[in-house]
Amino acid sequence: MTAALVALGTLVGLSPAADAAPIPPDQEHCLTVTTDGDQLCLHLNQVLGWWTGFSSRYHRNDWSGGWVDVQLRWTSTRGQSGWFPAPDRSYHLGTGENGPGDSWADLPSFACVTVGALVYPTGRPAWWTSPVTVCRDN
Repeated sequence: MTAALVALGTLVGLSPAADAAPIPPDQEHCLTVTTDGDQLCLHLNQVLGWWTGFSSRYHRNDWSGGWVDVQLRWTSTRGQSGWFPAPDRSYHLGTGENGPGDSWADLPSFACVTVGALVYPTGRPAWWTSPVTVCRDN
């Protein structure tokens, strides 16, 4: 009987459902947005059970090389929106650097926040990354 339980436990541990647990909204969700491995990340902030907004960042990979200017644009399902660092400024990021953005946006019982990055590479046209969206439902 013990061997059967071990076999069942191994089978359950290998099932796709065990590997496919969703990332909670208060943990960092990252998306690789360039062929150099730069990432756009977002998570919803929770303090003592209260949802207090979100934190985002554009991370320039350690082997990206060169400089890039980046603006982060966020929107929420409540119609809120904004820019990091500001609508008229951008982060000037070198290899391994981060461009962060945090907001105390109102997050009701169901809310989603989406962040995209507008990237200004030196000598090339600006382009938008794919966005990252994180939702909470509680």
